[in-house]
Amino acid sequence: MPTLDDRTGWFTYHRQQLGRAAPNPAAALRAVVAVPSTHPSAPLALHARSATFDAAGFHALDALRVPAMRGQVHLVARETAHLA
Repeated sequence: MPTLDDRTGWFTYHRQQLGRAAPNPAAALRAVVAVPSTHPSAPLALHARSATFDAAGFHALDALRVPAMRGQVHLVARETAHLA
């Protein structure tokens, strides 16, 4: 029987859209609201969450880098940037 730690890990893994669950980078970004972007980690964060990912798809994102949670720079979808 799975332990509480196992179930929590499974829930967190799926809630964060890990395992390339999103169909594309835009859907992944909308699902998680924001990904850290103080250095070039945003593409890696979206790659881990997207079934398809390439440079053109990343550059086509309608997204902004803004100071957000904890004063850190995050990549957010333009449609939700006003909430950051």
